[in-house]
Amino acid sequence: PQVRLRSVVVRGNQRTRRSVIEREVQLTVGEPISPEAMARTRSRLYELDLFGVVEPQLIGDDDRSRDLLLRVEEKRNITLETGGGVSTDQGVQLTGRAAHRNLGGLGQRIEALGSIGYGWFGDEWRIATAEPVWGAALRYEAPYVPARGQRLIVEGLIHETVQQPTYRLDRSGGRVGIRAGRSGIDEIWIDYAVQVRQ
Repeated sequence: PQVRLRSVVVRGNQRTRRSVIEREVQLTVGEPISPEAMARTRSRLYELDLFGVVEPQLIGDDDRSRDLLLRVEEKRNITLETGGGVSTDQGVQLTGRAAHRNLGGLGQRIEALGSIGYGWFGDEWRIATAEPVWGAALRYEAPYVPARGQRLIVEGLIHETVQQPTYRLDRSGGRVGIRAGRSGIDEIWIDYAVQVRQ
């Protein structure tokens, strides 16, 4: 006999709105429950990058209907990362990133990126310490904008310096784009970028 979905219960979300979780559920109340739809629901919730744990479970004693219990554990909202290194083409560089992954409980994300360092002086392996190279950028992502299965991405390059052996490039600009589809499978990008270079 077919087992139908009676209701959806969400547990564990403290910052994420219930509607954000429910829109990823691939099952319909009153319709038969399939293992494939359960697996798709779990996968789509992980793709939001909001949860460290997603556990879907069917509960109830009725042979004809079950409740879907979605237990989630949220990741930290704010992340900070730092790093650095030496490369043969860019010199010595320190980098930093700060991100908020769940603005307003809607799964919208904002990131600030920054870097500072020194490039090489000419063709010699000497650090050009007279003038540092630096860059700063902002990135904003909004899922389900403008429609389901799409994601709006706005990027602003406040400043970036690229030091080459024979020239120095400064650039700033912005980009607006829409990503449709699932990441790495059937993804389509449409974007428009403007940049000022000196």
